[in-house]
Amino acid sequence: IVMVVAGLIFSLVNGYDINKTTIIVILVLCKGIESIADAVYGVLQVNNGLSYAGKSLLYKALLSMLSFIAIDISTGNIILGSLAILFVNLAFIMLYDLRIAARYENIRIDLGRLGTHIREATTTLKRTSPIFAVTFLTAFSINIPRYFIDKYDNSQIGYFGIIAVPITLIALVMSFILQPNIVQMTKMYGRSQYDKLNKIVTK
Repeated sequence: IVMVVAGLIFSLVNGYDINKTTIIVILVLCKGIESIADAVYGVLQVNNGLSYAGKSLLYKALLSMLSFIAIDISTGNIILGSLAILFVNLAFIMLYDLRIAARYENIRIDLGRLGTHIREATTTLKRTSPIFAVTFLTAFSINIPRYFIDKYDNSQIGYFGIIAVPITLIALVMSFILQPNIVQMTKMYGRSQYDKLNKIVTK
């Protein structure tokens, strides 16, 4: 909800037209669904089901890309193409991700324990705030130039995209190396096996 409201305010402050605002809101919703999927992937990873998360990401990316291209070519409407990406993401989390994760854990919100859920979520947000800060600053530093280029000289945005590709690729490779080892590293940290942990981090 906060993400969508922030996206709307951002669009209004910058005076974007209805088409651009709609696309921004759709893409923000996509990122919101991805964030929920990340939590589900966490359940799979902790239970040694990371391969399911990999399959989900692969199928979702391929279907999203093909749906967008097909709709964009046939209708010339980017909004409809973006909506296709949104629906693919939503369908995958409902029909695939949650069903696989349900084999390992009972994922549901108990309205009778809503207060407990909010307290647990707040604790998790506080404990993971440093990770959020690093991730946010990484995304911010790559994307803030795009905002100013779009605002003052949008003919240059393609050139900046070419320049930014190596940075994005490095970040992607880092996540490919780091993510599969997160559970193992967490266990080492929890058992105070700092020597082993430091060796993995150094590698």
